[in-house]
Amino acid sequence: MVLRWIVGGLLAAAYLLIAAANWGILLLLRRTYADGHRPSLVPLVGGVIGAAAVVLLPPLGIPWWLPALLDPGCALYVALVAIAFLRERGSDTSNPPT
Repeated sequence: MVLRWIVGGLLAAAYLLIAAANWGILLLLRRTYADGHRPSLVPLVGGVIGAAAVVLLPPLGIPWWLPALLDPGCALYVALVAIAFLRERGSDTSNPPT
């Protein structure tokens, strides 16, 4: 039981650091692009680590999917990639499906 709390606490701390870094990247994105530097979100890692922390720390009463929803490198990133994929697929009229 103690090991579960230790591992869960470490995972929760890692999730908080990754999620904070992802939000920082989003907030500073305009300035960093102007400088020519292109930061990258850490996709999916924060949400997966956060979900694992919540599963290991069940007394918190937090749904396992909430960290993935709150981390922009997870839910927001997946949504933006899906939208970009659908737009690209819809704009490709040169090869209509057969």
